[in-house]
Formats: sequence, C-alpha cells, structure tokens
Amino acid sequence: MREADEALRALLGTGPADLHLHSTASDGRLPPAEVAEEAVAQGLRLFSLTDHDTTAGLAEAAAAAAHAARRLPGVRFLPGIELSVQEGEQELHLLGYFPSGGPEAIEPFLALQRERRSRRNEAMVEALRGLGLDVTHEELAAEGEGVVGRLHAARLLVRKGQADSVRDAFDRYLAVGKPGYVGRERPDAAAGCAAIRSAGGVPVLAHPVLYGWLDDPARDGGLPAALVRRLAFLAERGLGGVETRHGDAVGRQIVTLAAAARRLGLLATRGSDFHGDGPRGGHSAMYRASRARSWPEGAPRRTTLHVAAAIALRTEPDGRPSVLLARRSGERDLAGLWEFPGGKMAPGETVEEALAREIREELDCGASVGDRICVVEHAYAERTVRLHCHRTSLERTEGFRLSAHSEARWVPVEALSAMPLCPADFPVADRLAREAGVRPTA
Repeated sequence: MREADEALRALLGTGPADLHLHSTASDGRLPPAEVAEEAVAQGLRLFSLTDHDTTAGLAEAAAAAAHAARRLPGVRFLPGIELSVQEGEQELHLLGYFPSGGPEAIEPFLALQRERRSRRNEAMVEALRGLGLDVTHEELAAEGEGVVGRLHAARLLVRKGQADSVRDAFDRYLAVGKPGYVGRERPDAAAGCAAIRSAGGVPVLAHPVLYGWLDDPARDGGLPAALVRRLAFLAERGLGGVETRHGDAVGRQIVTLAAAARRLGLLATRGSDFHGDGPRGGHSAMYRASRARSWPEGAPRRTTLHVAAAIALRTEPDGRPSVLLARRSGERDLAGLWEFPGGKMAPGETVEEALAREIREELDCGASVGDRICVVEHAYAERTVRLHCHRTSLERTEGFRLSAHSEARWVPVEALSAMPLCPADFPVADRLAREAGVRPTA
C-alpha cells in the first residue's frame, strides 16, 4: 500500500469522522471556517473539506481547525477535494484526500476543470432560457461565492419562484436527461486518480450507493457482481478507497460496500456529503459523534449481541492451514456473506456451552471447545456484535448437515481476507493470518 494510503488508514482510526463536507468555496451554504466550527461542535475529531474542483477553502478551514485544537486536543483537519470523472455513460465522483498536507500540485488540473464548468454553465443558462425560464448568466454567477454549478442553478430557480425546491429543479430541469441539463467534458477515472496521486493524495470513490451497482442481482462471491467489477476496474486505475458510509447509504448497503472494499483491498471511508441546505436540498446532515464512533456508522448503539465463533483449523495436504467458514442463507440478515460457525449466546450461557450447542445445531457435529483466540466488537447499523472467538476441534471435517447456512467450506488462511466476510469477522481473519505467518491475498 502506498505511503499516503497508510497515512489515511491511520487517520481513519483516530475518532468520529466526516470526510465529505462542502462550503461556499463550491456549492455549500456555510463558509469554510463555519463548516469547521460546525464539525467540532458536532463532536467530530477528524473532518475534511471536499469542495468541487477547488482548494480555495482549505486554508480557512485548516486555520479554524487549528484554533479548535487549542481547546480540544485531537481535532484533525484533512485537506480534500471532489472531482467529477466520466466512465462510459456514467458520471462518477472522486474524493481526494491529502494526509500529508495541502494538494497544491493538483491546482493546474483543477483550473482546467473549472474552465470546463464555466463553459457548461453558459450553455446551461441558454438551455434554461430556451425553456422560457427567467435566468441570466450574471444571476447564476452571483449565486455562489466560489465554483458554480448545477446546484447553484437549482437554488437560483427556487429563489426566483421557478421551482418549488432544489429537488424539484433537478427533477424538472437539471438532472441528466432533463431539458435543462448540459453535460461537460470530464476526465476519465484513470486521469482523475492520477491527478490526485501525483499531488500526494488518495483517490476515494464518493457515494457508490448512488450509482446503481448494488442493484445487480448477479452475484460474485455473495456480492453484487456489478459492484465488484466496477470497483476492481477503478482500483486498477489507482483508486485507493471507497466511501462505504454515505448519507444516502443504509443498513445492508453499508455492510455490502464494506465487504466489497475489504475484498478488493480498498480503504473504507465515511462522509455525509453535507452542503448545509437540509433535506429540501437533497443532501444529508453532517455526522455527529454519537453516530460516527465506529465503522460503519449507523443508528446509535442500542444493544450488544454476544456471539460465540468457532475457529476450526486444519492442515491441508500441501501443509497450508485452512479454517472452516459457513455461508449465511435465505432471507437472514447478511445473507450470502461468510462467517465463522457459531451463533448468539443465550443468557447465562458460557462461550464453551454456546459453541458446543451451535455447532451441533448448525453442522450436526460434535465439538470440543479450546482456548480463546480473541474478542472483537463491531457496530452494525442495528446493533453492536461482540464476537467471542475460540479454537474449536470438530469430531469430523466433512459431511456436515447444515441447518442455518447454505454452504460450509474450508478456506486457506491466507485467502480469508479475499472472501466476502461479515464485517465483524474481518479482524479475526487478519489475526489468523498473522498467527499463521502468511501474507493475506487481496
């Protein structure tokens, strides 16, 4: 992994974070300093300003963060940007993060993107005027303080009474395929990633839940095939991470994105896409510390579910260690993902008792439960799961009769991280690989 990626990975573990925020330097409602002040007020300890095609607000936001850090040690500001790229017929957005400092080297690239935006804006105003709408070039330019785009045009239409809301303006005039939409020339994903990388940054795919890839019914290892295929395509072109938790992502979508990111060796980031204009503007509220303590974030923690997990190992003929995994079936939560066999502990039940019972019920197999390997905790959207992992010897290693799973499989330890695991099981897979002295495959 590149040095910048490692630095970003370290930052992601420092506390509550929101890494997708906009200011008046592009299409946000608040000045950069106020965005920073609001982030601190929400209890965030890591935040990033990611305005479209500009770094103009970064110095102001960084100064406000530094001032806050004098009162609240540990507050960190991460310089960022957001770029639009084009792949085929689809527009994608890339977030660029610069954990080692400001992205000055990318400025010539951004200047070209702003020039293209300006040409598009001129054509967009003419298209809207052709529809009989009363807007002018001067009015659109005055609608924003920094980089101006379609969101400013939508706000202008609302302000002049020609649309009921920003969402209405997009639905009637400005969304792709609508009569007021005008496309603009965009770089492809490889060029966007290269520009961010050349400035010492990490390119991260913004809001993948909005691109429709999770809707593919075809499956690749339990994950939507389109999602795996497109992320792999982007990773080959330099992508370093995925915004797995976004303001529009919920529940199973978050878990699916997290599993896909981990499978492809991509960093998982979180960001609200805050613009300061509320739901009527079609954007999410800034994250709060109470909703951002862990990853992936979701609703505030309500319950902790204690789960016993059997770590059943065997040595294959070629000498490699492998471990037993079971695939969740049917309509169950996280169906299609793989996990270590086991299950929920009943009140008053020990881990050893729970594992012996679960293995008997799930695999129709006797088991001898050994030493504890580790205890890990993961916050899902609905609950927190505490996973109690123990070495377990099975009375047989084949011929299982499954009741709660669709498949059981012995998987080489070095291949665990490439499996579509339930998110809580990934730290255990990493630990097993370290103990076995093997290098995980991506």
